[in-house]
Amino acid sequence: MSLGWRAEQVEVVDDDQNQSGASASGRGGFQRLVSEVALGQVGAVLGLEVSRLARSCVDWYRLLEVAALAQTLIVDEDGVYDPNHYNDRLLLGLKGTLSEAELHFPGLRTSVAYERALAIAREILGADLAFDFDMLIDKAPHTATPTPWHQDCAYWIDLPDRRAASCWIALDDATLENGCMWFVPGSHELPMRPHRPAGPGGALACDASESDGVAAPLAAGACTFHAGATLHYSRGNSTGTRRRALIINFRPQAMVEYERARGFDHGKDGPGRENRNPLTR
Repeated sequence: MSLGWRAEQVEVVDDDQNQSGASASGRGGFQRLVSEVALGQVGAVLGLEVSRLARSCVDWYRLLEVAALAQTLIVDEDGVYDPNHYNDRLLLGLKGTLSEAELHFPGLRTSVAYERALAIAREILGADLAFDFDMLIDKAPHTATPTPWHQDCAYWIDLPDRRAASCWIALDDATLENGCMWFVPGSHELPMRPHRPAGPGGALACDASESDGVAAPLAAGACTFHAGATLHYSRGNSTGTRRRALIINFRPQAMVEYERARGFDHGKDGPGRENRNPLTR
């Protein structure tokens, strides 16, 4: 109601309580919601975690597509999203992908992987490192779209202390064919390279090639660590299976607080939503 709708205009959809969101089958409430959005009868879809409306990416993206066509907003506890806005659509897509992944990888966000990754990051860069942000990356089958060479720090605000470590955990086998990571050894010790827009949508790119780097294929469950200034890229996925990865980023606690004080929170709200592309791995 604080967004401008009167009480009589707000409808609670609770038909699907105690039913799994893994499929739209048998979920009359969700199906009705999608139909009414498609008919242009819904101004906004609100929920604490809206991605839980559909824990299947097929169903979730169907809702996002009709919401974009009908100019329906998506609202959750983190913010208000416009599915017609590229960055908002990417962020909503990531929320849905992570929601589906949690069905297959229970306890993903609370798993011991976070504790172990933090321990390793602290051993590498210092005991003051703390969790900053995480993201789930999903290279869909037969997309064959490479992620351009870049350095993560090109997306970030200038920080007094630039120490950062990203733990890249393979949730599926990462191969040359489906888009494993490539790194340029020692690049983190050199000045950041000039970056340019890689195209519409906010992705950045810099000059580098596979001849400069080393491929890092991984078995599911294995991981790599790289610094914020490490040059990296990945090929597109030319296979018939998905290539998913969980990325956990750490930096000094003082720098996490420094970012947040300046409105940069890696995609949840504020300027950080405009300054980074969440699909850059």
